Amino acid sequence: MTTASSDLRFQKFNRWFKTADVDDDGLVDRRDFEQYGKAYAKALGIPPDSDKYQRMVEVSKGVWDLQAPHDHDGTVRMNIEQWIEAAVAGMQSRRDDYLARASAVADAYFEAADADGTGRLSRDEHSRMLQVTMAVSGDDARAVFDRMDLDGDGAISRDEFRQGFIDFLSSDDPDAPGNWFFGPL
Repeated sequence: MTTASSDLRFQKFNRWFKTADVDDDGLVDRRDFEQYGKAYAKALGIPPDSDKYQRMVEVSKGVWDLQAPHDHDGTVRMNIEQWIEAAVAGMQSRRDDYLARASAVADAYFEAADADGTGRLSRDEHSRMLQVTMAVSGDDARAVFDRMDLDGDGAISRDEFRQGFIDFLSSDDPDAPGNWFFGPL
């Protein structure tokens, strides 16, 4: 991996890591991801007794399971360097499985943000999601939307959203639209 791609990957994963580190202790574990899923659903106003809420919690824990597949007893904790190393290793050794699970995560996040159930995220829905779940400013959220609306039709489709998340995880291209999936770097 080149230095430029290493720096880009660190910036992207550091942004995600800081969000996932719910207890802000500099480490992530399965419990952080469970709490993140609950916080994400709650921030979007999804009732805790709903299937959509439960799905958010399960896919969030699934992100952890993807990164730490051998954490059978729930004791593994990772710092940012270990988190990036696990992501890179997962992409290299289990790329198809990794991307399939990433797609499932993106789909759950998309469904949670699609408040009106149209199967497309409007600028307002997408901006609200980033503002309430990632503490991204309104201007930055609109800039992210513009990057991710690949066909320029004024909405983000499920496929565009999914592709953005996959780009975020796997692309070393500094111009990839998905680099800003969780907000500006």
